[in-house]
Amino acid sequence: MRLKEKTHRKFVDYFEKMSSLYKGNEFELAFSDIQRETGAASVTLKRAIQSLEKDGVIRVQPGRNSRYARFQYLAAVTAT
Repeated sequence: MRLKEKTHRKFVDYFEKMSSLYKGNEFELAFSDIQRETGAASVTLKRAIQSLEKDGVIRVQPGRNSRYARFQYLAAVTAT
C-alpha cells in the first residue's frame, strides 16, 4: 500500500534532517523517537520505513535491539 504524499514527504524530511545532523553517516534511532517526531502511528511508521527503503531513499539495518534500527539516508548520496 502506497503512502499519502504528505506522509511520505514528512518522513523524507525527517530522515533528511537526521542525515544532515550526522553529516551523511549512518545513524541509529529508536522507533519511538521517529514516531514522536513525525506524529505517526506505529503501523504508519513501519509502512513508511518499508516504503522509503523500497524506493531507495533510506537503507535500514537492525540496531542494538528490536526498538532501534540503523539508518542511512541514500538520497544525499545520489545527489552528490
